[in-house]
Amino acid sequence: MRDITLILSGIVALFLAGYAVTAYLRRATRIDDLGDESRRARTAIEVAEASRDAAEDPNPQAEAALARARGLMSGTPNATAARRAAGLARRADELWRKGTGGTSSRSKPSTKNRVDPYAAAAAKDPLIAGGRDNANIAKIAAILVLAFIGIVFIGIQTQQPDTQYKPRDSAQTEDESDEPTPAPQPSYNDIAAEYGEDPIITVDGSPASVQEDVVLKWMEQANVTQVVLAPPLDPSAKLDASIDVPDDVLLVTGLEPSLSPYASQPSTPQGMARVYGTGDVTEGVTHLLALRAEAEDDDEELGIDTREPTPEELAPVLSDLAADDIAFTADAPTFEYPAVATEAYPEGDRPLIVVSPQAPGGGPIVDYATAVAEAFPDRSVVAMTGKWIEYAGTYADEFERPLTASLYGRFGERIGNFDYSQEAVLRLALNEVASYRHSGIFGKPLPYEPVDPVDVALPFLPWLIAGLGVVGIAAAIVQVRRSRPKDVEHVTDRELARLAGLSELAVEVSPLTNGRSAAALVRATRALSEAKEVCDGDDDDLGLVTELLDRAERELSSVADHLDRADYQPSNFLEGRWV
Repeated sequence: MRDITLILSGIVALFLAGYAVTAYLRRATRIDDLGDESRRARTAIEVAEASRDAAEDPNPQAEAALARARGLMSGTPNATAARRAAGLARRADELWRKGTGGTSSRSKPSTKNRVDPYAAAAAKDPLIAGGRDNANIAKIAAILVLAFIGIVFIGIQTQQPDTQYKPRDSAQTEDESDEPTPAPQPSYNDIAAEYGEDPIITVDGSPASVQEDVVLKWMEQANVTQVVLAPPLDPSAKLDASIDVPDDVLLVTGLEPSLSPYASQPSTPQGMARVYGTGDVTEGVTHLLALRAEAEDDDEELGIDTREPTPEELAPVLSDLAADDIAFTADAPTFEYPAVATEAYPEGDRPLIVVSPQAPGGGPIVDYATAVAEAFPDRSVVAMTGKWIEYAGTYADEFERPLTASLYGRFGERIGNFDYSQEAVLRLALNEVASYRHSGIFGKPLPYEPVDPVDVALPFLPWLIAGLGVVGIAAAIVQVRRSRPKDVEHVTDRELARLAGLSELAVEVSPLTNGRSAAALVRATRALSEAKEVCDGDDDDLGLVTELLDRAERELSSVADHLDRADYQPSNFLEGRWV
């Protein structure tokens, strides 16, 4: 990944966002729970106070529990504190009801309503009812991992993988930053104004040339009025930035001829040498003209002439090669020995490089490659004329033809249309040699390359993303189902009749109670009052009313036991008067 800082920042942001979301959800849950828990806690405190007022003997343990419950409910409590206070108040109420004097912890626990075990456990350990939602945690974790994978995947997309070996300091021709910037190309109107109506126009800066007698003959047959040899394009420009010419004008941009809608490139080593080594584009121009004229050209390949260097030409070249392994002839621009050359060939074989300027149109090309190879028989030789490259010496016979076809077949359009320096084209060619070397053409073992875990993991990303998506969706469904309000059963006539009957029983026994029976009657009356409030409210929950009535019935049964009156047992009383 190119920008590890961005990815790390994204990971930190994801975890912060996950923490914020979790904290917000937990806060919302606490706010929702606080009202219910506070109501239960205050109700439990009131019941405990009633039991205290009705108790015959003081109970220090119960007083301490009630004081702690009041302290927890002072100010603005949270849901956990309210649950703990409710548990303490119920504990105090139990002690006063039994009148144990602080020893009730060893007595047999009395029957409680279904909220009591929860409140007692919460009083001991508030985390028991901490509100953790495993479905919510699973959903957030799945979303975080999914987002992290998305960031990694986006970071990977900035890479441009290539199936062939590229040395670390290599550069594609389109990425050269040190290329000289050519003058902007003139428009066709400017060219016509400066050069008039000449049939063949060579604009200043054009590296191309043609054999005029051959081209003029074909121009008449193809009904083409002009051939314009224009300079190459700036390497930073796009291919469509070339000069816009009329349909009857053949344009040669750099070294590539085009005649709407066709373009021509050499397809044989001799044709490539002629175009890229001497700039002679006659063959490509005549091919396009014959295509426009719908005529058969003679398909006669012009070929390329070569000659051996004279002793005067060869001597300084050999001297420079002996000194630093690179030599420049005539007016060829100089540059440093390319570092990629030592990586392109096997270890210990540092190639000799000879750079010559473009030969005059049509040749001949000076064959420095053969001459230098004879002078240095155990060395590899790379000879460059213009933008044409030849190989000699060791290994040359093994890769020269396929390498030449690969280089100019893949990059011929760029090399021909754009103004790349000889240094850029040479580095590109040496990169191709390195590719061939690491494909095993030199009989050398491939270098060890560690497995990229990202490339190995990429095929599994879709499955992992799908799995995380399923986990997130399932967790969201579970959370929605849990948060959906449950169906509440409303109070029926049976519970209303039971409430009325127990209320009548409480009124009838009230003059007869004292001591412990009075305390039990107070608790029963409180439960009946709460049940009536629930029945009169909008949320008349059958389960809550039944729970309160059961509590009141237990307390009234205790009153009947203290009074030793079986007729005042709730079951007997209701059966006799209300059934």
